[in-house]
Amino acid sequence: MGGFEERVLTGSARVYRSPAESGGVVGAMQQHIAHVAVSEPFPVDGKWVQRIPQLAQFAKVWEMFAEEADVRVGDHLLVGTVRYPVHNAEPWPWRGRTFLHLVVQELTQWPT
Repeated sequence: MGGFEERVLTGSARVYRSPAESGGVVGAMQQHIAHVAVSEPFPVDGKWVQRIPQLAQFAKVWEMFAEEADVRVGDHLLVGTVRYPVHNAEPWPWRGRTFLHLVVQELTQWPT
């Protein structure tokens, strides 16, 4: 039987991040990481909506797992043609390794 990575982290995401603010202006998001292994998204557990109340306003909120990488709240994941803003990113230890547990929102179009 394969490890968590082989069985669950079957997708690939690009990570986009806004550059640092300069003179009160934040530039357009830029690719930060070219490849992060991710799981398929699955429906968010209700405890996350209680913990992050603003999630209730979004129609499509998901959880996913990812390999350990520099992914932060506010980043966007691009998985295929679907974009997911990251609302929560926490380390998730499992069997001596650390992965990421992510709470994301599905967007139908890329923000400008």
